[in-house]
This record gives sequence, structure tokens and C-alpha cells, in this order.
Amino acid sequence: ALLRRVFGSKGSETKRGGSRARAASLRPPATPFRVQVVATPLNWSAGLLQCYHTSILIGRTEYSFAHGGVAKAEGPMSHCMLTAEREFIDLGCHIVDVRAFERALFQLFQPDTYDLLRKNCNSFTDCAVFFITGRRLDKKYSQMDSMALAADRYMSVVQALSGGLYAPNPGADGFDVDMAVKKLQSGLAGSPSELRFERCIAAPAGGRALQGHHRIGRQQGLAF
Repeated sequence: ALLRRVFGSKGSETKRGGSRARAASLRPPATPFRVQVVATPLNWSAGLLQCYHTSILIGRTEYSFAHGGVAKAEGPMSHCMLTAEREFIDLGCHIVDVRAFERALFQLFQPDTYDLLRKNCNSFTDCAVFFITGRRLDKKYSQMDSMALAADRYMSVVQALSGGLYAPNPGADGFDVDMAVKKLQSGLAGSPSELRFERCIAAPAGGRALQGHHRIGRQQGLAF
């Protein structure tokens, strides 16, 4: 009995070991992935402004945002119906906690909150890129969105491009992509519960974190 009190029993040691194993199994897995932005020009343009559909590839899994919320697919499926040649922007290899990524981005980009100008696929990709890399999406992919919101005179352009079908979605009221990025930066996403998570950032293999986007060319297939 004295020895058990001093050294502990085999059963209690096994129990502690089992608890540690269970705790370890509950931790979100952080895995290295090649990360890419996929961008396809749309058949909408206004002068020098070009509209894009963008999404993000984490390994072979695509994440994109539309009316139904965040969608997951094998490869860039959200671009398949688009006729223009797609572009893959290589962001390098990063350690990504996929469960934390999904928890944060799914919370910010819920179903029925999509808005053509205020909360669209480019807003989502911008936040996704920031979550993984700590950098922002190149402004060229969202310049039409920004210009359309900058002044009322651009609303006529938006109506023309959308065939007169654009109407602000009340579900996107209050959304601001810069504020969303700040929430991600502070480790908070969502309201009112303010979901907490840890953001995983790693430098691309062989270099510092995202000194600039490296374009690997326009391709019709996956780039790995």
C-alpha cells in the first residue's frame, strides 16, 4: 500500500496515459499543404476593370463561397462552368489546421449571406488567404467590387453587368472584409459567441512568408 502511494499503481498510470492520448487525439491536426488561389476571369468587365471568380485550394480540396455558404470540392469545381482560362497563384506550402480553418471561415461566411458586391467569393478568398498566410489577396481580383461600392455612379455598371438583377442582400448587412480580417487576426470569428481559434501561419518551403504571389501560369488542370 505504501509503495502504491509513493510510486502510484499501474492502473492509475495507465489511466493517466489514456487521458493524455485522448487529449492529444482531440487536438486539431496541423498538416502541411500546398496552397493555391484559383482565379477565373468572368465575362463581366467595365473598361479596364475585370471581374473574377476566386477560390482557394488547400492541397486538392477547394473551398469557395456562394449563396449556399462555403462549399468543399475535390479540385477547382466551382470554376468548371466558367469558359475563360483559369489562373493558379501558388502561395507555397503551409501548415494548415484544417478544422480551425473551417470553423472560422464557415462561421464568417454562412449560407444566405452572399452579396455580389459586399460579401462575395473574393471576400471569402481574401479572408482564407489571410488565415493561412497572414497576407491579403491581390487587389486586382476584387477591384471591380471595391470600385462598385466606392460611389453611387458605379451602381449603374453593376446593374448592367448583372442584367439588372442585382439587389443588396440584407444577410450581408454589416459585413466588411477588412473587419473580418481583423477578427481573424485577433483570433475571433463570429458573433455573438465570438468563436476563438488559433491561426496557423508558416513560411512557404525555402523562403519567408509570402514576399509576393508566385504565379505558376494559366492552366486548365490542377497544379501540384
